[in-house]
Amino acid sequence: MAINLTTIFGSDIQVAAQPRQAKRQHSGFSGAHGVTSMNLGTRGRLITVRGRITGVGAGYDAARANAQAYIDFIESYQWNDGLDYYCREQHYYHVVFEHFELTPVNEVIFHHSSEGKVIVYFLATLRSLI
Repeated sequence: MAINLTTIFGSDIQVAAQPRQAKRQHSGFSGAHGVTSMNLGTRGRLITVRGRITGVGAGYDAARANAQAYIDFIESYQWNDGLDYYCREQHYYHVVFEHFELTPVNEVIFHHSSEGKVIVYFLATLRSLI
């Protein structure tokens, strides 16, 4: 059963799958002109997820702790084996989490909003192994 990416990252995300890249091995032989090429298949498809996390709480410290707890939850997916995911009508098969980073805006990671929320922007890179 596939997992909705919005269950992990929230609904405020943008998901894009990059085209697969072919992997080839080239070899040359003594006395022969040119090279031979062996097609080794693909090395998967990169999937990028951009979005933001919103922490809420009574005051900055509580909102930041809430945001950090959500970050820790997302981070835990990096140790899963390949799982199937979907977002909207697009499915991604046998996917592993490769990279998850918080992206600063004006050199600030944890933004405190006027409504008392803490907002954190992120970029996650996943790889479909198929």
